[in-house]
Amino acid sequence: MRIKPIPYVLLTFTILFFQGVMAQESDFIFDKAIEVKASSMNIDKLGVIYLVKDNQFFKLDGNGKEIFTYSNLTSGDISSADVSDPFKLLLFYMDFGNIEFLDNTLSKTNTISLHNFGLELSTLAAMSYNNGFWVYNPQNMELIRLDQFLTITD
Repeated sequence: MRIKPIPYVLLTFTILFFQGVMAQESDFIFDKAIEVKASSMNIDKLGVIYLVKDNQFFKLDGNGKEIFTYSNLTSGDISSADVSDPFKLLLFYMDFGNIEFLDNTLSKTNTISLHNFGLELSTLAAMSYNNGFWVYNPQNMELIRLDQFLTITD
């Protein structure tokens, strides 16, 4: 078996990339600490902090001050939250097989029951492109995408 050499351009890009990352890390300055009690924490692209604690979801500003709160007592505990789109947040409730979408004020805009798609045993959910979302089905070890019209796509 013959090993192909690494192209010079790729190697140069890799070195420049790591040098850029190193430069960015050295510019980081610790400003303050915010003490919170939560099971998970996320930060969106706008620098807003989101916390998950049992069945509650909190939105905090950069100073740690609570801006909005959302809670749904009938869906159980929040398993995960996807805040990659600050204007369309995804909350996944694994125990009940539900996904809830919230707007930027943490108002519920939609609820989707994965039971309707035979995906009630899914263990993960995340946002996708064009208002779709991904669901991981461990039974078949499949990653399934549903589009904005709730159609399973390839």
